[in-house]
Amino acid sequence: MAYVLGLIITDGCISRNGVISLSMNDREVLEKVKIVMGSDHPITASKHQNGLYCILFSFCKKKTG
Repeated sequence: MAYVLGLIITDGCISRNGVISLSMNDREVLEKVKIVMGSDHPITASKHQNGLYCILFSFCKKKTG
């Protein structure tokens, strides 16, 4: 988990609304991050840079009622 935190700090972006994005050229690393995080979020190919992949995590609580 410390490795994932390091990736987020160095290669990721944390937005004010609680979304964490992580982009890199190595899709296999993103697959491993996805497993460690227990995520079902999709890994998508960048529309702007060939060979770049991205995963977005959202940890926001949904408003109820």
